Amino acid sequence: MATKDEWNPLVEQAANELAERWNIQKTAIPILAEMDKVTLTCNKQVHATSETIQKARKDTADTQTMIQSLREQDKALQLAFDRIDQLESIIQTVKDTYNKVAESVDTIEKAISFRNIVYKLKNLNHLISFYYVFQHENENENTSRSDVLRHLSTNHIFLLLL
Repeated sequence: MATKDEWNPLVEQAANELAERWNIQKTAIPILAEMDKVTLTCNKQVHATSETIQKARKDTADTQTMIQSLREQDKALQLAFDRIDQLESIIQTVKDTYNKVAESVDTIEKAISFRNIVYKLKNLNHLISFYYVFQHENENENTSRSDVLRHLSTNHIFLLLL
């Protein structure tokens, strides 16, 4: 059997090999470097997520502002449409009134025209009667009213009456 002194170099050599193999710095440095890489990647992802969240918040705020602006514009448009409806109602009332006035004017014009025609016919009748009497007194002829009318029409008396 080997003595303690003989084993001692073997144990020491094994201990050195194990210490070298299981050296904290050799074992921990690659693990710590990998952890630093993963931590850095996570930090970058957290930062990117934070920026995305900030951008989403800004976009949401901008969208809310646009929605509010659109609501205000919708209210303004509704007021404009209400005013247009009121104007259309007023225009329709004016149109109806104008049409009634136009009908009344047409009726008055027809009445005046009819009165003028009646007046002209009365004047024509007086003229025919006067001419008829004048013919009878001067010529003592039997001239009929139709003869007088023919005579007047050939002498263009009707043009003067119209």
